[in-house]
Amino acid sequence: MTEDSTREPGEIVTKLSPRSVPDTVARLTGILSDKGQKVFAVIDQSAEASAAGLTLRETVLVIFGNPAAGTLVMQAAPLSAVDPPTDALVAP
Repeated sequence: MTEDSTREPGEIVTKLSPRSVPDTVARLTGILSDKGQKVFAVIDQSAEASAAGLTLRETVLVIFGNPAAGTLVMQAAPLSAVDPPTDALVAP
């Protein structure tokens, strides 16, 4: 049994990375791609905050999933399309 196998559905899991935010994002997106997951978006939230004239510590959101599996779910239950996608937040 792994550490994550005992968590409740929807529970947030926090992992500490010894890498910088950019290096962690690069490693995470590479691992996801290697495992056949599609990376739909990488959103630099601190850059978006800066563009709005605000400050936010280095924060990047990675949205990913499996279109083949997700499509089957959405075909069976169309409203599932509004359910939150799988994502990861990378911040110091």
